[in-house]
Amino acid sequence: MLASKALFVYVTPIKALSILSNAASPGRKRNRSLGVALCSRFLSSSFSNIKKENGIYKFRENRIVKFDHSLVYKVVADVDAYEKFLPWVRSSNVTNYITPLEFTANLDIGFQLFSEKYLSRVYLSHDVEKLLWDDGYKVEAYAEGSPLFDELGTVWRLKNVSGKIQECDLSVSVDFKFKSQLYEAAADMFIASVVDRMVDAFLNRCTQIVSAKDETYLSKLPMPAFETSSEPLAAMKTSSSDMLTLLELESLSHFSRLELKHVKDRFDQ
Repeated sequence: MLASKALFVYVTPIKALSILSNAASPGRKRNRSLGVALCSRFLSSSFSNIKKENGIYKFRENRIVKFDHSLVYKVVADVDAYEKFLPWVRSSNVTNYITPLEFTANLDIGFQLFSEKYLSRVYLSHDVEKLLWDDGYKVEAYAEGSPLFDELGTVWRLKNVSGKIQECDLSVSVDFKFKSQLYEAAADMFIASVVDRMVDAFLNRCTQIVSAKDETYLSKLPMPAFETSSEPLAAMKTSSSDMLTLLELESLSHFSRLELKHVKDRFDQ
């Protein structure tokens, strides 16, 4: 799903037309094969995050980011909002919820000469509307009916880091294969940096949500369940004069005052 969007944004029209022209001209088959070989060598030698095996591209990215992993999960799962923050997405519309954990969406993407419309089938590990705290979440998306790809799949894995609410172990994998050798040759020149920008676009979206204190996302974030016998819980049972006010706590976190009050009431019991 996500890889397909990226592929069409950063193809330089001049390069694409040059490749198509060479392929269509008589007697240039040898030059085209040489160009494919050179592009493949450039890909394998220049980028460590993406590999190519038997025509299948395999991109892998892993980062530790300073966001609640449940927030990142909600942003990735919100396909309807892609058109708001992914620059190459013209429109994104969820068309059918099969279950709370599976839905389909129509995506219209493109840039200058390149465009693509396809159906994306999305699988969620947890119901976003009734999201419960878990150590890890996953989003899978697969393109259907694409005229350009034999296969295209994206998997996001988002894990909590050692119980720290504001740290997420983010892992993205994108596997895809072109139907045409021409697009394969063009993609070798830019695909790694494009997918990197895709990940950055999602993280920038998270930054915007936190900065704006967007309650659409932040008000329903799940909180971890604390063991009643744990030392941190006992340490928080201090006198009211030693505790931060709910207003102060709200200013230091992305949780709403109502959520903070709920946690405080549990601690005071």
